[in-house]
Amino acid sequence: MAYNTSKGPRKFGDLINEGDVDTHIDWDDDTIRLRTNNLTRVSVENTQLSCSTGAHIVGNLTAKGSMSTSGSLSGSSTLHVVGATSFGAAVAATGSITAGTSFIIGSADINETDLEKLDGITDGTVTANKALVVDGSKNIATLGTVGCGAITSTGASKFGSISGSSTLHVVGATSFGAAVAATGSVTAGTSFIIGSADLNETDLEKIDGITNGTVAANKAVVVDGSLDFSGYRNISGSGTLQAAGNAYIGATLKVTGSITTRDDILPFSDNTKNLGSAAKRWANVYTADLHLRNDRGDWTVIEEEEYLSLRNNKTGKRYKLSMEEID
Repeated sequence: MAYNTSKGPRKFGDLINEGDVDTHIDWDDDTIRLRTNNLTRVSVENTQLSCSTGAHIVGNLTAKGSMSTSGSLSGSSTLHVVGATSFGAAVAATGSITAGTSFIIGSADINETDLEKLDGITDGTVTANKALVVDGSKNIATLGTVGCGAITSTGASKFGSISGSSTLHVVGATSFGAAVAATGSVTAGTSFIIGSADLNETDLEKIDGITNGTVAANKAVVVDGSLDFSGYRNISGSGTLQAAGNAYIGATLKVTGSITTRDDILPFSDNTKNLGSAAKRWANVYTADLHLRNDRGDWTVIEEEEYLSLRNNKTGKRYKLSMEEID
C-alpha cells in the first residue's frame, strides 16, 4: 500500500493497510495508536509513549520525562534517561550496569567507595580495605589487629594480636600459639590449665596475698630475699628433717623417736645450758671418756681396762682411782 504526500491541512480518518486490515494507525483525541493483528502495539498520548510489546532501540533513546514499559526493552546502543528511572520488575543485563554516583536500594546508598570494599574479594582471606567473606569452611585467615566490643566464637579461632574495650567471650576451647599479654585482669570461669596442672580458685587462693618470708594460714610459703621465713607453728613428718646449716628453735623441740646426729650437739652459749633438769633427768648416759670442766677445775675421766683414771687437764697429772670390789 502506498500514499502520496500532500501539503496543507487535511482531514483523515484512521489509516488502514489494504492488504492487512488488522494493521492500521488510529487517531483519537490527543492520541495516536499503531495497531497490528488488531492489537495496539505503540501508543502516543500527549507526552507519553507506551509499547505493549518489546521495544528494540537501534540508536540512542533519550527520555526527558517518565518512561515505563510492561515488556522487555532492548537496544544496540545507549539508553539515556535524564530523570529518575524505575523498573517494576527485575532488570537483566548481559553487560555491565554503570551508575554515575551510586546504587540505591531502600535507604542503602552504595557509592564507588562502598563498592570498592566488595570488589576483588578472595573468600576466606583478609585484604586491606576490603570486606571480610568467609570461605566454604566458614574460615578467615591473615587477620591483623581487631579492635571491637564483645567477640563470640563457637568454634576454633586463630588470631594474631587481639585488642578491645569490651569482653572476649569464647564458648569452646581456646588456644594461643604465642604469648598472651593482657593490660587488665584475666578471669577464668573454673581454672587455669598448663599441661597437666589444673589450678582452680582454691589453688590460687594459696598464693594470693603472700608476704615473702612470713608464714600465713592456708597460704604457700615463699622465702624472703635472704632465703629466710618465720611464723611456723607445728611441723610434722614421717621422713627425715635435714638442715644444711644452723637450725634455731625458739621453743621446746619435742621428738617422739630417737635423734641421730652426724656431728656434735652443742649448747647455744658456754656453761649456761643444762642437759636434763632436777625434775627431768636422763636415765642413763652412755659416753666414752668423760670431760668435766668449770671455773675451778678441768678433769677427764678415762676408762682403762681394769680401773678408772683421772687426768688433771690443767697440770697434766694422772691419778688412778682406788676401787674395792663389792660384788
